Amino acid sequence: MRIHLRLRKPRVKFSFLLAVMALVGLISYVEPVNALSEAQLKLHRQGIYYFDEVACSPNGTSSGSAGTIAGFLDPAKVPEPQRSAFIKAAQQYNIPPGAVAGLYLTEQNGVTFFRNYYNGNHDMSVFTNIKADDAAWKPDKFKPGSTENGPWAVGNVGGRRQFYGPFQFGETEWGNLGYDGDGDGKKDAGNFFDEVYGAANYLSQLMDTAKGKISSPPAPFDSAVNTDEMKTISLGASYYNGESATEVDGRRRQYVYGDQVALIAAAVSSSTDSGTAGSTPTTPTTPTTGAPTATPTATPSVSTGGTTDSTKPIIALDPGHGADIDQYTDVGEGSLNTGLADREKNNQPEGADVMTVSKRVKAELEQAGYRVLLLRGDNEAVKKNKRVADAIAAKATLGVTIHSAEESYMNQVWPQRVGTYRQYGSTKVSITNEAVAKKSQAFAKVFADERGKAEGHSISQDQTQSVQTAAFTRDDVPSKGNVSLMQLWGQNIPWVYNEIAADQGAGLSDGLKQKYTDGLVASIKAAIPVGAAAASKDGCTSSGAAPAGGSFDQLTLSYAWPEYKGLTVDATPGWVNAYTTARAAGRYIGGTSYPGIDCGGFVTTLVVDSGFDKTYNYGSLVKDGAGYTPIQYTWLRENWQSLGMGSSIDTATLQKGDVAIRAGHTFIYVGDVPGFGSKIASASLDERAPMADTKQNAADGTFEWFRKK
Repeated sequence: MRIHLRLRKPRVKFSFLLAVMALVGLISYVEPVNALSEAQLKLHRQGIYYFDEVACSPNGTSSGSAGTIAGFLDPAKVPEPQRSAFIKAAQQYNIPPGAVAGLYLTEQNGVTFFRNYYNGNHDMSVFTNIKADDAAWKPDKFKPGSTENGPWAVGNVGGRRQFYGPFQFGETEWGNLGYDGDGDGKKDAGNFFDEVYGAANYLSQLMDTAKGKISSPPAPFDSAVNTDEMKTISLGASYYNGESATEVDGRRRQYVYGDQVALIAAAVSSSTDSGTAGSTPTTPTTPTTGAPTATPTATPSVSTGGTTDSTKPIIALDPGHGADIDQYTDVGEGSLNTGLADREKNNQPEGADVMTVSKRVKAELEQAGYRVLLLRGDNEAVKKNKRVADAIAAKATLGVTIHSAEESYMNQVWPQRVGTYRQYGSTKVSITNEAVAKKSQAFAKVFADERGKAEGHSISQDQTQSVQTAAFTRDDVPSKGNVSLMQLWGQNIPWVYNEIAADQGAGLSDGLKQKYTDGLVASIKAAIPVGAAAASKDGCTSSGAAPAGGSFDQLTLSYAWPEYKGLTVDATPGWVNAYTTARAAGRYIGGTSYPGIDCGGFVTTLVVDSGFDKTYNYGSLVKDGAGYTPIQYTWLRENWQSLGMGSSIDTATLQKGDVAIRAGHTFIYVGDVPGFGSKIASASLDERAPMADTKQNAADGTFEWFRKK
């Protein structure tokens, strides 16, 4: 059955095919983590094809005849702006970016690559010689003067103009798969930056279908398509195309199409990122928006307080103010190139007060095992863009800005929110990173709670941004808006901004400084336990094959609410951080409408991250077979000891880490965890976040209990 017809020979009406595919669950919309940044869009519209913006952790790799299929793309082979868009879209749907690049080249050029390869007696140079400046990438469609929609060729079927854009979507398919990738509020079939997400979404689903069929494919693969990953890409891409016309060597076009996509994917992939995007980086001649990466010339070292474990979280502490700095514009060498302006005022006694608090927080965190980066020294003049660049270079897990104010209403915690902005002249920069903003908002709730308990008063999160708008639109603020520059420029790092109302005129008493310190330390410990994963390049959360650390009890308290909260998808900040990290690494987290809200995803992540059994559910890696409860049930039978059904065992003998499971649900026995309201923890698909479960009966005879051998 085919949904994505290319140009000719229709077999079935789209609406009927889509209805059938949707009915059997073969095609669906999956929400990505984040979309194309404003920086990329502005550069694209100016004709500048260099985005100094590195995608997060790569997907898994495997060797192929034409190269290595990995989580990055070779900038010498794939040009901007396509390269950054391919990587970002592929990461959101957990497929190799090379597969999306191969799909694009094949949709734009037909199977000419494979035909030349075949006619040249399987000459692999047809693929390995692909270059970023090749006309096949259709560079003219990305130059100034072209419309955002291409203009791309429109495919005709039966005289009707139905297929649009670089990935040739029909209107009906787009209605089910469409995504607003460029942030303009529209899901445009035909817009490259929108379509690339729809294509990655669709291809990821087709590749999932293909995984179980590559051992007995409907047609032989080319001899060069010789790894499981290449075969999965090939078969998935053949479903994407679906054309039955005969091509080279008597093979159906759809299978030639699939093999070509796989061979291109291998040829253009890279196992590491070069750190720049584009074979010939060009320094922007006009200010860009967003928060691209910058490497500062003198990065302060991260203080470990004796901690030698490089996986421990890095907390970037930003004491507000410092020495006076004249107005400057964020453009040029050593900057983030956003074009916004800023200045710094030596605001005393605030500057000295928050420095004292920051030093106390730093000392306590280091004693607890954290690594800490202090972004300025005593009355030191450090520009905000330099502070952010230092946090990025240090791969900070969390940024914390610390301020105080005279006003009594200034007991505040501000998270990052998508759409908040700063503007200087005609240059406007907004927060667009949804994944990080979601983390920041979850962390801000923790900060509000913990600071409130320590300080003895309520903490506002300024939901309407009215306080922030007043603070950042004053006459002496060069770039006006409703978010701090630290959070805006550092939008690839979860960042929480703190204010406290002074109790001695404009200053803080020593007692209030200590309460502020206690609240901040408690907040950081609750939001990111010391066992949580560190961050990686450019502030993206690191995971790779190595899960987060931390004791079983610590992570139970971090990942699950300590009391039963009923049906709610509102998860703890620790769980949001954990499943976002796991998802980026290609690990199983479950959930459909709500990623990570899933019984099996929770149990798997807790067991693996805590180190209780790092091999659980195939090590949690989807590429190695990890999956939902039926798969976990099979894994448990093969690897753990069965204790028997719940109704036939003495539940008083259950031990920490024992897992109960049936075909459609699973939960875990956590035992006595101080502060946790049950000996059982569980979650439920798309309806209940992880929490203490006082409703579940351990003696339920429909569940089988397993114990690690």
